[in-house]
Amino acid sequence: MTPDDAFAAIEAAVKRSHANGPVAVVVIEGDARFTSWAAACWAYRRRHDFPRDMYTVDLSEFRRNGCVDLAEVSRVMLRRLGVWRWRVPKSLPARITKYHQRAASRRVLIVIGNADAAAQVRALTAGHPGSVILATTRRGLTGFVGDGVQFVTTTRTYIGPTIKRQKG
Repeated sequence: MTPDDAFAAIEAAVKRSHANGPVAVVVIEGDARFTSWAAACWAYRRRHDFPRDMYTVDLSEFRRNGCVDLAEVSRVMLRRLGVWRWRVPKSLPARITKYHQRAASRRVLIVIGNADAAAQVRALTAGHPGSVILATTRRGLTGFVGDGVQFVTTTRTYIGPTIKRQKG
């Protein structure tokens, strides 16, 4: 899969997902470096659609003992959405609720890196109609039946053009 192929596949998946609901959710599966790169490139090319509200979160930074700490992820995302430190709720359900309320008033692009469970993506899926959630994963995520989530599978990594050294 070339970079242009990846962009076209993600673009088509976003359009299909928007047809199923107001917030497009696209899961990009495959090699970690390529999926992250593809999501970042798509976000960069579409940055004009989200001039103020583009966010990234790498879930591997929040992984403790093999599990992602969603309480910490939601705290960080609330802070990025402008919630003062002392206004961040203590409990996870209250944090997720406040995050959804805060994101619902904005057209956001959220890139979630290294997701390994559908619940992680679902917890961060929020936004005003027209919002896009891109999640990258090394392995397929199950548990999205009926949610309108679109999947893009990368089949191989893109190495890029070959550079040859010339003698002389």
